Amino acid sequence: GSDTVRADRVWFRDLYILSHSKQTGSTSAITGGWGIHFRHSPFSGCDNVYVNCNLLGYGGILFGTQLEDGAGKPVQDSGGSKSYLGTLQNCRINNHQKYGVRVNSSGSSWNFNYTHCSSTHSGAIGGRFESKFVHVDGGQWGGGDQADNKGIEFYAYSALYGGTVKNIRVENVAEGGVFCDINGDTAASTSNKCHNIIVENVGCQDFSSVVGTLVKFTSANNCYVNLPY
Repeated sequence: GSDTVRADRVWFRDLYILSHSKQTGSTSAITGGWGIHFRHSPFSGCDNVYVNCNLLGYGGILFGTQLEDGAGKPVQDSGGSKSYLGTLQNCRINNHQKYGVRVNSSGSSWNFNYTHCSSTHSGAIGGRFESKFVHVDGGQWGGGDQADNKGIEFYAYSALYGGTVKNIRVENVAEGGVFCDINGDTAASTSNKCHNIIVENVGCQDFSSVVGTLVKFTSANNCYVNLPY
């Protein structure tokens, strides 16, 4: 119960969660909304877990804090560094209203393998990463054919410090398959750029049916993109 105590090495395995949890409040008073929330949990994660938000739940799995400022940019609480080295393996998050997987922690090193995040809700984002060194390998990310859906978004700290996306398929996205945006970092100046992000072997399902961009950078420095087609 204390923010000074860590829940170390917490794992959920072989589990189905039907989540209708809606997020309430705003900025520093945000509560609820997640199927699973690892707030101060280093070396933690999920293996073979299915979170079905059923178009009612706000988000699937959260590492760190859900705090945002009035402009919707991430705010990392003082204990946010207590979450790091999180893992998802063979997981599925389905029909979330906002985020399938979100990482917002000043801790680093996240590995998400063979995970499927998709939603037909307008504005849904498969994965939004706001922390250092997020690595995605395998799986499928995206959602329904909506005007502002995204597959994976590197945002703020993650775009500044780098990460990798490889061997995934993006489905039915309109805004961006893999979107790297430094502008979420409230400490970033106009001279900051997305750094050291590697995107390779990313395919797309039904991409011709929507308007969008498979890989997009707001700015880039030392980034690498290699697509199969």
